[in-house]
Amino acid sequence: MTVHEPNLGNRVRVCNRADKAALDAIAAELGDNLIPFVHDVCDEAGWAKLLDMVRDKSGRLDILFNNAGIMMEPAGLLQISYADWQRQMRINTDSVFLGMKAAAPIMIETAAANGTVGSIVNTSSVYGLAGGEGFVHYCASKGAVRNMTKAAALELGPLSVRVNSLHPGPTKTNLGAAWDLRDADGNPLGEEAVEAAWTPFIAAGRLGEAPEMANMVAFLASDASVYVNGAERVVDGGYMAR
Repeated sequence: MTVHEPNLGNRVRVCNRADKAALDAIAAELGDNLIPFVHDVCDEAGWAKLLDMVRDKSGRLDILFNNAGIMMEPAGLLQISYADWQRQMRINTDSVFLGMKAAAPIMIETAAANGTVGSIVNTSSVYGLAGGEGFVHYCASKGAVRNMTKAAALELGPLSVRVNSLHPGPTKTNLGAAWDLRDADGNPLGEEAVEAAWTPFIAAGRLGEAPEMANMVAFLASDASVYVNGAERVVDGGYMAR
């Protein structure tokens, strides 16, 4: 897990499903600005516990960043199992719905009590804007996040909570770390080979970096974007410009 926190003066709650060691490491780095919480984003009861903790410790919530996601190994439409489809949708799409539903009440209360405007940022993908061969399940999940974001923006905007989506292009993360990709001879493809396969499609000539995505999240979360609502923000080095 990587955390990039521009100096916005925020207290941060970071959630991770099982990696307590990673959370503790981040907490040690950020000190009192961070409160770690082990949480399965697909668990509705878990969301309720998390928001209860936020109420107890802060009494307010200004920003929600829904970033959990997976990218199942590439597979054709006729090869994707229903179990894989359900897992892809549950983690990428259901979690965003559950997060917004759980967080919206306290965010609305916070905005009303303080004369502020809250911000929800949902991570979609460039594959939430365009199709990708071999990624029917992933495209469906991220396209759903895109439109869910817009619908939520219409509902929550009048209540002083903005909702926007982030659409990263190919980025250096562990999103596809579990893939078993091989060349025509059956040899495993290393990280460099995978990056080389993506690079020709990116005008910037390289994959994105996690901090570059985080900078856009920081903008969408801050008052600098107070009039941005229901928008799609693409950070892809020109991948979608073709």
